[in-house]
Amino acid sequence: MSALATTYSVADRRSFFQSCPISSAQAAAVNLQLAGKQGVRRMGILSDRAGDTDSWQAALLVGRTIAYFAPEATHYGRVVPRGVQDLAPVVADILAHDVDGFYYAGSPAGAAQVAGLLAAAGFKGPRAADYALAVPEFVSAGGPAAEGWQFCTPYTSPEAPEVAEVDRAHRAAYGSAPDIWTAEAFDAAGLVIDRLVAGTTGGGRPSRAELLTALTQSTFRGLTKAYAFDDRRQFKGNVYFLHKVEGGRIRYAGPVTTPAAG
Repeated sequence: MSALATTYSVADRRSFFQSCPISSAQAAAVNLQLAGKQGVRRMGILSDRAGDTDSWQAALLVGRTIAYFAPEATHYGRVVPRGVQDLAPVVADILAHDVDGFYYAGSPAGAAQVAGLLAAAGFKGPRAADYALAVPEFVSAGGPAAEGWQFCTPYTSPEAPEVAEVDRAHRAAYGSAPDIWTAEAFDAAGLVIDRLVAGTTGGGRPSRAELLTALTQSTFRGLTKAYAFDDRRQFKGNVYFLHKVEGGRIRYAGPVTTPAAG
């Protein structure tokens, strides 16, 4: 449900369902926002190997797919080996290549350092980072320089209007606000319950095999999105949600939606 991965290496996938988009698909969401909607035409991309392989893939795909969302858009990318502490020289080099947008993949500490360097350089263009870095550590370490940074995440937010009932139920049950992925967990449970109920005949619930078949042959409309799976039991679609750092915290900014044709 909450895989921070492209795919799991599961040999037998008959009963394994991955209900979130693959992590590298965030590249399309990032480019839709920055190039397609916010006017970036020269993306600076820093792939810091302090991150994991999925973040490297996302950084690579941001560069490779940007022209799909703005045909005239280009990019300039750099890769930093794991263990490099001073990112100032590489950030300066990227800025020297006339970039008007910036994407970083790596670690929360690295993202905070990059945010500070961009702020000190007076960079005003859109800034985004790998969604795995949408964490309090980045916001606290980045301070004022973290303001305005964006993340395209495969999860919605507890403060999203469409999941208000989950927020109320969680507060009533546990006395605290739900965390990220809570609404997706609610949907996953609802999906299975829906298929169990639909497959009940003569007072008996469906068998395990019947349930697996039902999950692959139907679409379930949850609170966060519509769930359907391909023949590898992976989620169909590329549903992402925009978050921004505003007022010293990460705030939900709405779904990442494809512009209407024309």
